[in-house]
Amino acid sequence: MPESPVVWVITTREGLWSEVSEVLAEAGHTTVAVHAEELCETQGPHPDAVLIELAQGEPSVKFLEPLEVHAVACRAPRLFVAADVGQVDGHGGDLEPLTDFMIAEPGCIDPDQLRVRLNQLLSTQRANLERGRQIGLAESARELAGAWSWSLALPTGEFRCSWEIGSMLENRSLWSREELPELTRLLPAEDRTTLTEAITRVAREGGQGTLEHRVARAPGDSRYLLQRFRRVGDTVIGVVLDVTEERQSVHRLQQLAHFDSLTGLVTRHQFLTRLGELLDLAGPDRPVSLLYLDLDGLKRVNDTLGHRAGDILLRQSSDRLRKAVRESGEIGFAVADGERPTLG
Repeated sequence: MPESPVVWVITTREGLWSEVSEVLAEAGHTTVAVHAEELCETQGPHPDAVLIELAQGEPSVKFLEPLEVHAVACRAPRLFVAADVGQVDGHGGDLEPLTDFMIAEPGCIDPDQLRVRLNQLLSTQRANLERGRQIGLAESARELAGAWSWSLALPTGEFRCSWEIGSMLENRSLWSREELPELTRLLPAEDRTTLTEAITRVAREGGQGTLEHRVARAPGDSRYLLQRFRRVGDTVIGVVLDVTEERQSVHRLQQLAHFDSLTGLVTRHQFLTRLGELLDLAGPDRPVSLLYLDLDGLKRVNDTLGHRAGDILLRQSSDRLRKAVRESGEIGFAVADGERPTLG
């Protein structure tokens, strides 16, 4: 069973302690009575929330500074109970830690309203802590994986990114909601719509998304990025991996598997595979032609002039065939019968 939340009750009216403790006990909370004048000296159990009753005409700021420097209660969310709005004027919803206000006459606190407001405060605090935990885990994973990161705060539209991403985005790591259209224009046109739609879907529906796209950092310098992003609370967070070297390695392997390294022509296996595909599609409206050539005398060139000369002959023959065949044609290369090459 999880431990019951601990609530510090700070007041100068001792009658409030018994009044509130009974109400909160019914809600499963543990209360700790703290006299307002003894707040700085109090060292009780770590509070999950702090309830402060303000005396008539007493401003809330009187307690903010002592709470901010308190060793135990400084990070706990706070619920101020005030007699009139004037005691909490000037405070918005941007206080840190989480702060809420409730208007009630001294001795006339509605127990149901108190339970609801306090439970809302604790639930919001737990959600914020969980969000912080998940973002912290994502940040740790990012560092371990050598990934980059970004976040999009949905309420404000603020976009933040690590310096590696910022270096590709005009060396900026912070963009406002109004600047987001300008930010998306920095993406390659072919990937812009796909990426923005994927992030919008995750922001609206939750879940996660994965997308690989290209970024041109400078003319002739394109990078391939793999993005994974998900919604955590009211924020979409993403990690980015630079997979350029992996894509280049895959491309080199495909070249080695499908193309002859000397002539640049497709290998025998690739040529036969492509020929089979064309024959399957062949018909009266789609004729297929095959020209089969043997290159004689290569062994004599290798034996008399050396293999370097033979390689030059093969490359020149391949280049001439390329120029003679339309772009839609295929040229294959194979060596058989004692180094007599076959071109098709």
